[in-house]
Amino acid sequence: EWIFSFLSADKRKTYCLYEAPDEDSLRRAAERLNIPADVITPVDRIDPGIFA
Repeated sequence: EWIFSFLSADKRKTYCLYEAPDEDSLRRAAERLNIPADVITPVDRIDPGIFA
């Protein structure tokens, strides 16, 4: 599930935050949608208040 996306300051890279059960699930979804998933960095927890 897509949660949030943002651009780097130089507007050359896009970063996206997704919720997925594992890295392979995210890679398969990216393949199906034909979107790049060059680097995936797993995290344990995201505080929902960060987006408020």
